[in-house]
Amino acid sequence: MDSQDAILTTLYVATTGNDGNSGTSPQQALRTIGRAVDLAVSTYLPQGPVEVEVAGGTYAEQVTISFSTPYSLTITGSQDPTNPTVVEPSALALNLTEGNTGYFFDDNVGNTAAIMGIHDTGAPVVVQYLTISGASLTPPPGPWSGLAYVNASGTAANNQLQHIQIASILGQASVHGIEVKATSGVASVTLTQNRLSDYPGHVAIALMAGGETSGVLDAEVSGNRLIGNPTTEVAPVAQFGIVAAGVRHLTITENRISDFSSPW
Repeated sequence: MDSQDAILTTLYVATTGNDGNSGTSPQQALRTIGRAVDLAVSTYLPQGPVEVEVAGGTYAEQVTISFSTPYSLTITGSQDPTNPTVVEPSALALNLTEGNTGYFFDDNVGNTAAIMGIHDTGAPVVVQYLTISGASLTPPPGPWSGLAYVNASGTAANNQLQHIQIASILGQASVHGIEVKATSGVASVTLTQNRLSDYPGHVAIALMAGGETSGVLDAEVSGNRLIGNPTTEVAPVAQFGIVAAGVRHLTITENRISDFSSPW
């Protein structure tokens, strides 16, 4: 069995759950995504691919994913638009260590943070049908991202990212909506059908790689909707829809990008 085979284990998360439960049925749902990820990594991923199904509701937590097993992990939120799965922490810890690719837009280096941080994984991680929000971060930290893949492969699809910003500064330079970075090994990431709006960050989608000797990245960016915020309500700095540097293979197709501005 490899990472592309069918899901072997499904774990369930709900706002009515309890982290003392087994998580192996809706009736035994866990309360937090973080507990489900920990359980998947420690118990189930060594045996085969795992999916974590997260019911609709708001989860006030930061999620960090890292593992060495060769099987894939999928995080799936609610597909009911009236009851979305919202990951919205009130504070962030530094959960990523990022190397520097040396490119201009690579301002998230050293110890940084992500609401959902995926790093150094042995197999792809799929994140789909989640709303990832920084609306409750007061005050926001320094360098941070909504969703980050650092030296990790996977697919982010049908997610919504919003309020990835510092409230008083629109597009603060070290804040990225979706960040993908490779500074060691080879990573392949697909970003498709995501919506980034309501302050999507200084860079809505940032793709960075060190190159053949210090991190290889292949990326496909398709069908995403990126909406900036050219407004006088907050002090603006530069905003960018998609930036890429050092990427080995890059496909960008059928994305809609609007309302980004720069005082430059």
